Amino acid sequence: MKILFIARKSLYSQAGGDSLQIKETAAYLGLLGYEITISTSKKEDPKDYDILHFFNLIRPAQFLYYLQFNKPIVLTSIYVDYSEYESKKGGLARRLILKTFGKFGLEYFKTLGRWINKTDNYPSLSYLLNGQKSSIRKILKQTKTLIVASQQEGDLISKDFGFKPSLAKISLGSEHFKTVDYCQTRNGIACIARIEGLKNQLQLIKAMLEGEDKLQIIGQAAANQPFYLEECKKVAVENVEFTGQIEPDEIAEILSQTQVHAMVSYYETTGLSTIEALKSGCQVVISEKGGQKEIFGDHAFYADPENLDSIRNAISQAKAAKLSHKEWVMKTFSWEKSAKEISDIYLRIRKEK
Repeated sequence: MKILFIARKSLYSQAGGDSLQIKETAAYLGLLGYEITISTSKKEDPKDYDILHFFNLIRPAQFLYYLQFNKPIVLTSIYVDYSEYESKKGGLARRLILKTFGKFGLEYFKTLGRWINKTDNYPSLSYLLNGQKSSIRKILKQTKTLIVASQQEGDLISKDFGFKPSLAKISLGSEHFKTVDYCQTRNGIACIARIEGLKNQLQLIKAMLEGEDKLQIIGQAAANQPFYLEECKKVAVENVEFTGQIEPDEIAEILSQTQVHAMVSYYETTGLSTIEALKSGCQVVISEKGGQKEIFGDHAFYADPENLDSIRNAISQAKAAKLSHKEWVMKTFSWEKSAKEISDIYLRIRKEK
């Protein structure tokens, strides 16, 4: 069976969690005999494929073109709600747009901005006329199965758009991350993520200013928020180290020695670095925003991203813990397992035709 994966134009130039998710999902479906093509443009002819698989519902403009071909559609939503972050920490212009036009209006203007600065394709006349919310509703109406990481994600989509298609809750995987031997003595805090306001590194740094623990901020600045990294550096003191982007084997080495991985984002669907940290033997601190508590349960400590004391307390609790998570991670988060579940969806759709 031939499957066309359709993703954002910047999938490789601005790599994120969806980049790895698409890569690993394609690889493991390939092992099951599927012929997978990953498209970030419109070069491929949809007529040559049995199923179209969309990724990233928050960017509907990229999908509207494909609806005309009347092909079965599977959609992995990766649905991030930016509204709380934008209302509290977004720039003045974004806060004004959010207040005036709502969160879907803000996403509409962000789509136009990406097209203007050439980081995304032309959004199409259909998107320009219909807007963000109507475009998403149009896509959902033609979607056979909606894949989410948590029930919370599915419920949010239902709330935002009034309905949802057939739902499949499928976890991410962990096989891509190769751990190294754990150190007996661990210390310090790490945060591995793209450096941007949504990930909230600035609040984490502020929470750590009074302590003696070393804090490593690992990752590169988001392309559209270079100022945020500079803001973080201005606040940081000697115990904070910025490593920039590093290779996976270096990350594995750091996590094998780190006591706590902290990522107190304003919103996450899952958080691949949290999975990797748990697999490496770290304790983790995350926020309850998004479906994280549903996904990680008692395997994480939770903090309010707005509250410095809450972040400090969660880190203190994590430092005192001696929990082991590796077996749970390997059992719960498997690209092989998720590929088989997606394969079942494909086979069911083909049988229904």
